[in-house]
Amino acid sequence: MAKNKSTSLGLHSDTLTTKDEKLRLLRQALIAGEQSGWVDNFDAEKFKTRMRAKTVS
Repeated sequence: MAKNKSTSLGLHSDTLTTKDEKLRLLRQALIAGEQSGWVDNFDAEKFKTRMRAKTVS
């Protein structure tokens, strides 16, 4: 009679799946950002000032 042998990938497989999913989501976000276009009148200094004011409040 032949013996069956099973192999479990265990936690390592779960970790790889999580990493794969994170990479897939990151790629999707990067593509969406690239396709969203450019902002012509963006003022980085005004933006930073607004963000700093929000974190202080």
